[in-house]
Amino acid sequence: MYTEINLTQRIQALEELLLRPEVRADSARVSGLLANDFFEIGASGRTFDKAATLQSLSNETEDKSTWTIVDFQLVPLSDNLVQTRYSILESRTLRTSIWRKERDGWVIFFHQGTIDHTAK
Repeated sequence: MYTEINLTQRIQALEELLLRPEVRADSARVSGLLANDFFEIGASGRTFDKAATLQSLSNETEDKSTWTIVDFQLVPLSDNLVQTRYSILESRTLRTSIWRKERDGWVIFFHQGTIDHTAK
């Protein structure tokens, strides 16, 4: 059983993992972290399912190795659902994800990134 602090650390580590270029370039690794019913609303307003996300990441050329998560918060929604809220310093975006605990571990099934117009 996770304590709230351990769970926060675990989920933040998973979010950070998804930001690492070597992970993003590995479709099998990303696929294992995304739920089959994964859905994303990008900062552009476009939506992506799991297949589209995997395709997009395989075409990614920009080096995002300096992404830094700040102001990370974890909000438990139920025994097997948590929501994250955080910012990415370098891209000046606000992020939220919903992670679901499945038989094999935690998977992300919703993510949204929004440009933070208040960032300086």
